[in-house]
Amino acid sequence: MTSGGRPNDPPSFAEGTYVAPTKPWDGLAHRQAPADRFFTPKMFTDPRAMNAFLGEAIDTSRSAVYLGGQLGALNWQAGSPTTHNLKRGAWSPIDQAWFGIGDGGNDFLEVSYDHGRNWTDLAASLGAGRVLTAVAVASGGNVAVTTNTRNVYKGLRTAFGAYTWSDNANVLSVAPSAMSSMVWDDTHGRFVVVYRSGAVGHVDYGTNPAVAFTASVLPAAWSTYAGTKTPEIQFGGGRLIAAYLDVSVPRLNIMRSLDGGATWTNVQKTLSGSAANLTAQSIMTRPTYDDANGAWYIAVSSTAGVPATEILKSTDGGATWNSVYFDALILHDLQAFGALLVAITSDHRIIFSTDGTSSWYGSQLLTGTAVQMWVAFGGGGFTTWNSADKTSFLSLRSGYPVADVVG
Repeated sequence: MTSGGRPNDPPSFAEGTYVAPTKPWDGLAHRQAPADRFFTPKMFTDPRAMNAFLGEAIDTSRSAVYLGGQLGALNWQAGSPTTHNLKRGAWSPIDQAWFGIGDGGNDFLEVSYDHGRNWTDLAASLGAGRVLTAVAVASGGNVAVTTNTRNVYKGLRTAFGAYTWSDNANVLSVAPSAMSSMVWDDTHGRFVVVYRSGAVGHVDYGTNPAVAFTASVLPAAWSTYAGTKTPEIQFGGGRLIAAYLDVSVPRLNIMRSLDGGATWTNVQKTLSGSAANLTAQSIMTRPTYDDANGAWYIAVSSTAGVPATEILKSTDGGATWNSVYFDALILHDLQAFGALLVAITSDHRIIFSTDGTSSWYGSQLLTGTAVQMWVAFGGGGFTTWNSADKTSFLSLRSGYPVADVVG
């Protein structure tokens, strides 16, 4: 501050003049932008954009309290209650929006345009009445939602926040019997979904917004899959990595595709845990990609006997995998943003690592009673959903860490 009570000009500020104090609660001079500058009345025509802008401003101001305190994307706050028991979600880069789904009833689909602070129910837009199993958003904004049937809901983006929804019948080769996992392959421009039906794992892919998906060729090990766990899939580094936990061996079946899901190569990795401990209740996290170091990670947690987690890492695009971390805890999910790995534990603690899993730090305890929670990254921050309590949590996006070591 200068002697006159007027703040020094930050060098990057927009042009403007200072006026006498008009805010009785602080009594400070403040900047008033010229009429032809950006910060003028009616700068937004859509209230959702204003909500997002104000949310970012709140995040920035809050993060000032944490300077030297918390790592980016790890200052968590609760969003508004959701209408449905949301479980997983996908980020729309073009609309800066989260789409969340739940599997506790029919058509549990919601959207948030302010990083998860507020949610709007889209169930009436779908109009059919099916359990939703996975959601993904294309780079151009179109949305695909798989169901527990062969049908796929598709939302064709027509403008900001505007979608034409259609129910596409029988576009999958077989109806999934459990939750699916789906991503958008941005290199090849197509949705890719993996799911389980009976004793057979399936992979289908479709260009957006194609009516039908096309069944691809699976490795032999996947076509004989008899496990009870739902496969998971992720896109990163121009390739697809999918995996499922075969608890009968126990081992991970991991396959990768370089051509958008048309062909796959399979790798089998034997796990350290015993078949007695790695049961059908064991948890496998989604594959996740650290694009700063070109590394893939998958974590497996046993819930029977003594809780234990094993994390596998690949630095050659999924061709080979090595166990890099063991600890007596249970991870619900593990996701990466560059070299930052963020995980959520069975007691709903957020933990993180910035050195490739060698060291883990505790960030925050999230409230809730969900059996399993998933973490997702988008828009510069992370979001997670507590399906049991109809709550969501979002992360702030600045600061650096001071935290206790977990293990």
